[in-house]
Amino acid sequence: MKKFRSKPLIVISILLAAKILAACQMKPTPPPTIDPLDSIRTAAARTVEALTTQIVATEQAAQTQTAAYQAPTELPQPSETEQVLTPENPSDPTTPNPEQSTTPTGSRACDLAGFVEESIPDGTQFTPGSSFTKTWKLTNEGTCTWTTDYDVVFVGGTSMNTPASQPISDKAVAPGESVVISMPVTAPNSAGTYRAEFKLRNAEEVIFAFRNPEHTFWVEIQVRGDQLNLADSYCSAE
Repeated sequence: MKKFRSKPLIVISILLAAKILAACQMKPTPPPTIDPLDSIRTAAARTVEALTTQIVATEQAAQTQTAAYQAPTELPQPSETEQVLTPENPSDPTTPNPEQSTTPTGSRACDLAGFVEESIPDGTQFTPGSSFTKTWKLTNEGTCTWTTDYDVVFVGGTSMNTPASQPISDKAVAPGESVVISMPVTAPNSAGTYRAEFKLRNAEEVIFAFRNPEHTFWVEIQVRGDQLNLADSYCSAE
């Protein structure tokens, strides 16, 4: 009888051990411990990576824009048949012509004079009250004919008894022709330097002269206060 009682105890011991073992296996596994420093390092690494990617993209875009801005533009080259106009080229319409720039327009382009020569140089000496004749040779450089209605007119200075106006010539002066204008002059009675200035006037009483409308032609003499040798005066006038 004693032999058979020991078996239930062995069985009970085995069952109890199995239950304890099963209880140990069912114990839940605790969650892993996370280090806070590892989380901070991971977030910082991701931030640096994002910033690096953005900087690289910005530099690439800037290099692309710079290359596009500095790209040379090819200019069209003139063909061999095209003529390149320069300031030295007389056919260049932008190069001013000094003659044309001072040429009057309108009626003054029609009526235009050119100076050729004159008698009695400026500063010639005369005795008070002496008389002489001053001459000028002018050319008709306009497009209109100077008819007998065209005059020489006194415009300034001391008249020295010259007429206020007189005809240019007793015949017509066509464009390109020249004419000698003679003017009687009387020296003043007082010593000094005297000058009388003249211009031309057309049939419509428009005053004109040279390419520069301010220019005139004139007679200028010096009257001496002492006695002057008439022979010397004559030779000086010639």
